[in-house]
Amino acid sequence: MKKAEVLTQDKLIQLGELNQDNYSFHQVEKIREYSLYRDPESVEPLMNIFIRMDNAYDVNERQIYSIMDLFGDFGGVIEVLMILGNLFVSFIATN
Repeated sequence: MKKAEVLTQDKLIQLGELNQDNYSFHQVEKIREYSLYRDPESVEPLMNIFIRMDNAYDVNERQIYSIMDLFGDFGGVIEVLMILGNLFVSFIATN
């Protein structure tokens, strides 16, 4: 068994705050299955189970592509606001 943590940032609009949800759970790895014919008259145990806890653990992160990331890819928030302002002013000026 191994401990695992998941860190999520699921807000569409992230304005500087860190909205992170943390979840932890345990996962099972390295499972070995054996199958053999067992004699009903046998005195051997039917099953042996060994469970050990791992010292290492996994951390996974998930972050959505937010609107601020989209603005950053377009050239930054200020440039996007300037373009929107120019479009608005040019619309008013033509009418």
